Amino acid sequence: MTTGAGGGAGLSGGPLQVLRQTIKHGGFRALYTGIPLPLAAQAVYKGTVFSVNNILEQAILDYKRKEKREIAELTLADRLFCGFAAGSVNAGLFVTPVEYVRNQLIAKQTRLAKSSGSGAIAMGELGTSWGLIRDVIKGDGVHTLWRGVGITIVRDGIGVACFFSAMAFSRQYLVEMFEKEEGHTNGGKQPSLGITVASGGFAGLAYWMVSLPFDTVKTWIQSADSSASAARAISPVQALRQIYSEFGLLGVASRLNRGWQVAYGRGIPSSAITISVYSYAYQALEQYNNE
Repeated sequence: MTTGAGGGAGLSGGPLQVLRQTIKHGGFRALYTGIPLPLAAQAVYKGTVFSVNNILEQAILDYKRKEKREIAELTLADRLFCGFAAGSVNAGLFVTPVEYVRNQLIAKQTRLAKSSGSGAIAMGELGTSWGLIRDVIKGDGVHTLWRGVGITIVRDGIGVACFFSAMAFSRQYLVEMFEKEEGHTNGGKQPSLGITVASGGFAGLAYWMVSLPFDTVKTWIQSADSSASAARAISPVQALRQIYSEFGLLGVASRLNRGWQVAYGRGIPSSAITISVYSYAYQALEQYNNE
């Protein structure tokens, strides 16, 4: 969905155009380019984010109880801090190298498709995630896998902070509106499935509303040629300056939010599913441990 800093590199246009170009040049399997590593990493992502967030939230609550605060509950600032820390830790340790490999494979698939006369890519020509990792480490060093770590931490720190805050407050609001009389208050029963799904959807929307511009810049950086010289050819500030000089302020806003349809269309339902599964699995494990 995103393009190079100047708007010409990579695929451009709307979601349907990108879908047609991808299938035309690489077939349906091109839709899943670079997916094995990100798919395997999702369990690590979610486990890290939820674990760090829960540990920090519990530590804050314990501190407030120890200090005998009148109201020992999490404030908006508490939730934002815990979410930012959770997203930053996850981005710094795991997300950056995984997404770097994925973006490199996607960029390679695009270059191969454009360079071939028919647009078709031979089986095995693209390579694998592990093969790319070996080549990067051998050629430019393991640190190259963390290219774009700064912008990734900013994206996920702010995004996850908004994610958990939106989830908590939308759930609280919906419970008070629809289920307060049924005893579903804070510290009470698990909210209904409908409210859990809705709060997860709001969380996903909040994440992508603030994260998409940072995600676009990160993709520009990580999709560039993996050689050491090319790694210095683009930075977030340089990319934004180039677009501003060519297209003006509206052009910057347009390109930073390109692909919002796919981001929202994917992020909202996936977050609703994630929160629902997590909430009910967590409740089931708590009940099992208390028996």
